[in-house]
Amino acid sequence: MPNRKKPRKNKPNPGIEKGINPSSFYGETPAWRLSLLDRDDKWAIKSFNEDFIDHILEKFKDWESMTWNEIISASGGRSEGNNSHFVKISEIIIPAQKLLKI
Repeated sequence: MPNRKKPRKNKPNPGIEKGINPSSFYGETPAWRLSLLDRDDKWAIKSFNEDFIDHILEKFKDWESMTWNEIISASGGRSEGNNSHFVKISEIIIPAQKLLKI
């Protein structure tokens, strides 16, 4: 008899509450977890110059007072906006994907 896989049951995602709109995060403000900041790898923050680090930290401070919708709406590229946009994990380089432990 051939070895057949059992059909998958659709299990609810435990991280999503029933009745919550998945797009509701657009009204939330970002929160950072700097305890997980990479300090030892090739792309660690210490590998950048101090001016660049200061610039990035200022951006993070600015975004803390904005909702995700405001951050995304402000994007527009070099000529307009701030160029903030989502990037799929599958579109970043493999070593960076591994650092995210996906």
